Amino acid sequence: MSGPLKREVPVVWGDYSGPLSQQQLETYRRDGILFFPSLVENIVPDLLDSCRISAENIANVSEQESFIYEEKTSVLRSVYNAHNLDPNFNKLICHPYFLNTARQILGPEIYIHQSHINYKKRFNGENFFWHQDYTFWRDEDGMPSPRAIGVIVFLDEVRIENGPIMYLKGSHLNFYSFINQERNLNANEAARHNYADDLDRNGLINSNIICDISQKGELFTPLGPPGSVVVYDCNLVHASAENLSPFDRCVYLMFYNSCENTLKNPTRPNYISSRNSTPLPLNEV
Repeated sequence: MSGPLKREVPVVWGDYSGPLSQQQLETYRRDGILFFPSLVENIVPDLLDSCRISAENIANVSEQESFIYEEKTSVLRSVYNAHNLDPNFNKLICHPYFLNTARQILGPEIYIHQSHINYKKRFNGENFFWHQDYTFWRDEDGMPSPRAIGVIVFLDEVRIENGPIMYLKGSHLNFYSFINQERNLNANEAARHNYADDLDRNGLINSNIICDISQKGELFTPLGPPGSVVVYDCNLVHASAENLSPFDRCVYLMFYNSCENTLKNPTRPNYISSRNSTPLPLNEV
């Protein structure tokens, strides 16, 4: 690819009322990301505690198809389809604050494209290399446009030492990577996003491009206590380093998609790319 392709579709898709202010929506439109320290603790503290316990319980049950392990250590890396494995994660997805935040950005009818827990265990959590989520959703799942968002809830404290996610603000306005050929990886291997070799083939973004993007947009690393929340555009470039610290870094990721943006030719399993586009219920904040 000779250079990035410019995004030609909106970042904010409607005029739906909700918890975000107009200033926050403008910031999101420009940067592709918003950060809310301690948000869940303020709006529904009991659910945060329940989700933290649920994440531990899921990790200790019998292996599921949607379990993904670290490449080098066989330590549990991610659990996909978490909202269908434990009701507390479904309650978090359906909380009015998150539903209506997603509607403000995407429009009134939304569904869950994907959800998963990323554990990144102390001393053993491996990296996630630079990528855009939308690369895989477009090229492997047939998602028509980047009309989707990610919402990340911190279940542990996220510190500079335990492999926090790094984002490049403004990078959602261009497409930097494409998967143009079949990969010799199964779905669970491909979902790790940590292949140092053959980056282009695996939809990852090489260091030269990252250096170029970083000259144009701020590198932003959200840090905060459990219950902090990141809302980000599905096309925003991001990565995280390995966790060699003595502190776990568990987060829960919820990905909302517009019902007008459903998958056309999904190739990955349902637990990674949901075929259920039933609109989520309308709730009041």
